[in-house]
Amino acid sequence: MKIISHAKITKGYEHWKQAFDENDSLRQEYGVTVLAYGHPKDNKD
Repeated sequence: MKIISHAKITKGYEHWKQAFDENDSLRQEYGVTVLAYGHPKDNKD
C-alpha cells in the first residue's frame, strides 16, 4: 500500500522535521518505508 500525504506545517519545517526524525524507530517497528519528504523550494517556513 502507498500513502501520499500533504499537510500544512504550522510550526515551521525544522520543527516538523525534528519531530518526524524522532519517530523513525516507530516507523521501523510498523514497517513504514519513507520514500521522500520535503517542502517546495520557495516555501521554507
